[in-house]
Amino acid sequence: MKGFRDKEELRRVFERIFELMNETPAVGRRLRDARAPHRFVITDLDLEFNVTAAPEADAAKEQFLRWTWGPAEWEPVVPMRMASDVANRFFQGKESVPDHLLA
Repeated sequence: MKGFRDKEELRRVFERIFELMNETPAVGRRLRDARAPHRFVITDLDLEFNVTAAPEADAAKEQFLRWTWGPAEWEPVVPMRMASDVANRFFQGKESVPDHLLA
């Protein structure tokens, strides 16, 4: 299965995925409440994406998650490293998480 064409396409897709989660309280709130910051290192495109729970004030406005490209001020509980084609399968539910956790 093909990955992403380039960095810009992956960034657009990741942004939209997390925007959709924020727009869906049943999903966004559950992810926020888990308090498990994630780091996705996309090896072939040299990208790092970090996501964590939004502050209380943002959550009150139904913005449950916050994210950044590159280094984050928080440490991940779930650090993952994968190529872009694996990231594509992962977000489609076709790839196993444990295979890509960083040690």
